[in-house]
Amino acid sequence: MATVFQYTTIQGDAFDSISFDLFTTEKYMGEIITANRSYADVVDFDAGVVLTIPVVNVTPNLSAVAWGTLTATS
Repeated sequence: MATVFQYTTIQGDAFDSISFDLFTTEKYMGEIITANRSYADVVDFDAGVVLTIPVVNVTPNLSAVAWGTLTATS
């Protein structure tokens, strides 16, 4: 099982929208920010930024990321 995921942003992505798209809730936004501290001050992402998505106690909604790229890594 993967220990983290990588998500490649599209123009206009934000931490809350990434959390919602992947987990159907914004409540994991803090975990995503913590895993990507160097981007903590970014409000809206440019396309092509690779973020680390931590494993949380839900399964990512992979069908929601057709416009971005989500790949499992260990």
